[in-house]
Amino acid sequence: MFIIPEAAGQAYTGRETNRSLTGVPEMETTRRAALKAITWQALGLVVMSLLGYLVMGSMAVASGFALLSASVGLVTYFIHERIWATIRWGLRHHPR
Repeated sequence: MFIIPEAAGQAYTGRETNRSLTGVPEMETTRRAALKAITWQALGLVVMSLLGYLVMGSMAVASGFALLSASVGLVTYFIHERIWATIRWGLRHHPR
C-alpha cells in the first residue's frame, strides 16, 4: 500500500488497487468505489431474494426485504469505505 497524492478527478481511497503496466500504483476513483458497491449490492439483492423466497414462500415479501437490506447495505458500505479512506493507520509510505 502506498500513500499517493490525489490526482485530478480521482480520490485516493487509501489503498493500492492495481498496478499499471509501468508498475505504478493506480488510484481508485470515487465513481469506481460507488460502482463496486452497487454491483455488490445487486448480487446481494438477487441472493437475498432467492433465499427469502425459499424461507418465506412469497417472492413479493422476499424481494421487499432484500431491497431494504440492499439499500441499507449499499449506503453503509460506501460510508465505511469513505471513512477508512481517511484513516492513515496501517498504510506504508511509498519510498521516493
